[in-house]
Amino acid sequence: CRAFQAIIEREHKSPADVAKRFGKTERFVLGRLRLASLAEPIFEALRLGEMPIEVAMAYASTADIDQQVRVFEQLSSAYYRNNPNEIRRMIASGSYKGGDPKALLIGREAYLAAGGQIDSDLFSSDQTETWRDGALVDRLAEEALATAAASLREREGFGEVRAVASTSLPYSETFQLARLVCEPAPIPDTALARKAEIEAELERIEGEAEEAEGYSEEQTERIEALEEEIGTIIDLPPILTAEQKATAIAYLVIGRDGRPILHEQFYIAPEDGPDHESEPAD
Repeated sequence: CRAFQAIIEREHKSPADVAKRFGKTERFVLGRLRLASLAEPIFEALRLGEMPIEVAMAYASTADIDQQVRVFEQLSSAYYRNNPNEIRRMIASGSYKGGDPKALLIGREAYLAAGGQIDSDLFSSDQTETWRDGALVDRLAEEALATAAASLREREGFGEVRAVASTSLPYSETFQLARLVCEPAPIPDTALARKAEIEAELERIEGEAEEAEGYSEEQTERIEALEEEIGTIIDLPPILTAEQKATAIAYLVIGRDGRPILHEQFYIAPEDGPDHESEPAD
């Protein structure tokens, strides 16, 4: 699954090219690409042989990574956890906790006003109560995100803004699109100075560790903190020109706090428009 994904990304091949190389059908390759987009704990179970591929395919019936994880966790101790039909049923019907990003995006009042039902007790909070109507939550979240996407497109001038009601962007959504190469934002002089300080300290710690023939626990923790800090310095949002924006596809997803956020990667809009005929079957 990940090998097919890597070939397409690194060699810029199409699913049809990969199918021809390995003597498979394009449908087979597309199905494996869908599996490559599984939530990490599910894919890991598949990789380790702890989950039959039929079960993994049941989880892949939705591209919603959050929903996959919810069902996976709910079934982790159930005797029917490897029942594909039960997995598909739970993914299709589903329920949400009040603290789920989709629920936070919608808002409790809007959900109730739309006829949604909530299960709660004396021990439940707004975060842990159960929103029973999963289909309604999905619809309201998609509508709210679509509205935000339309507003963002008009405000920022993107060629297209696609709404994906999830906290992550599934690979199956973008694997046929070419990435837009953007200029990195310039790093301020003060940040560059701090970056140089961090690099000097990292070099010093490395020298001390070589003399001591190993890193101490304090040194390891310090290195992790410094690397995280330097990441915040260099990982700046890209700069797009007005011309690039006009031909770009941007994606709007849901942040963990329920707020719509713009995905950091942009794509080039196909000249003939999006082609959805090669989507893998559920």
